[in-house]
Amino acid sequence: MSGDKSHVPDHVSSIPSVSWRLRQLSKHQFPCSDRVLEELCGGVSPGKIIELCGPANSGKTQLCFSMVTDCLRHGKKAIIVTTKSIPRRSLKRFPNPDNLFIVQVFSMLDLLGALSSMKTESYSLVVIDSPQPILQGILGSQNYRGQSLLNEVKLLLGQISEFRLIVYTNGIVSIGGDGHAPALGITWENTPTIRLMVIPIQATPRTQVWRNSNQKAELLFLDNRVRLKWSKEGDYKEA
Repeated sequence: MSGDKSHVPDHVSSIPSVSWRLRQLSKHQFPCSDRVLEELCGGVSPGKIIELCGPANSGKTQLCFSMVTDCLRHGKKAIIVTTKSIPRRSLKRFPNPDNLFIVQVFSMLDLLGALSSMKTESYSLVVIDSPQPILQGILGSQNYRGQSLLNEVKLLLGQISEFRLIVYTNGIVSIGGDGHAPALGITWENTPTIRLMVIPIQATPRTQVWRNSNQKAELLFLDNRVRLKWSKEGDYKEA
């Protein structure tokens, strides 16, 4: 009787095994060439949703494209969902272009359709560049239809990220004095696994970075190198 599986409920026998989950994660894993980003995120790996937020021209999209390059270089598939057009010269820099898919979205329904289609695709990296214009229009607390759509987006992101890495960009807003906050606000704050807020310090080679609002670091760009210093540490670390 011990080997008889007829008494195992269907809902139990259909649960994926731990070993299967590990195989799926391993299949979509690829090394990150940016050691600074790797340390700031505590590892760049499938299963994470990373938000890169900062002012315009702070390098958010370039960081995303760097991860796309790493993904493609190691034979994995990547998709970029964007509200902007991507210059042809940027596309020419990517290796293995046959493994790169680009979708331009113009509305919330476009975004939902793109995310829904990813559940059955074998992308290892999903980049969503500048979703703020689409999402921000439905974030009002009295817009109940908008809240429903927003929850659907968050649900899809959670499902897609189970075995994939998701990275998206976000703007910032000023809050009292010199303070800053992610542009998508409180409604969106629990969506990412890791949030990196990047604030370049004007007229200096330094950039401040906050991880999840409670850990602060500083990047020093000097002699074509980047050095990282966490606020609790006294010295810069070569990266």
